[in-house]
Amino acid sequence: MSTDEDEDVSVIHDSGFRELVGWTNSEMPKRRKVSRLGRACDSCRIKKIRCDAHSKPNEKCSHCAVHNLDCTLIQGIKKRSPPKVVTATPSLTRDILHKYIEDLEERIALLEKLLRR
Repeated sequence: MSTDEDEDVSVIHDSGFRELVGWTNSEMPKRRKVSRLGRACDSCRIKKIRCDAHSKPNEKCSHCAVHNLDCTLIQGIKKRSPPKVVTATPSLTRDILHKYIEDLEERIALLEKLLRR
């Protein structure tokens, strides 16, 4: 791909493309929505590839048919657990701050010692 083609591609992705070309909203090409029907079979989900199991209800998906695999929908959908929140107790916070202050005091003492030389 030449430099001119690279520049053309970057122009297309620019938010001001409509103004550059002079198109109105109604003239802009419509983006096709990606349809997500059903869910992937277990082997396609593990491989993280597109699965067409939903379009073939009683058959194997294309990937499983080609690779002679069992096309199963056994594994449940994993739901994310809420993020773990670590709450520091006042005594823990105090201990951490005291340790931090001690470390800073040691660093200051070392720097003062180096400056006296």
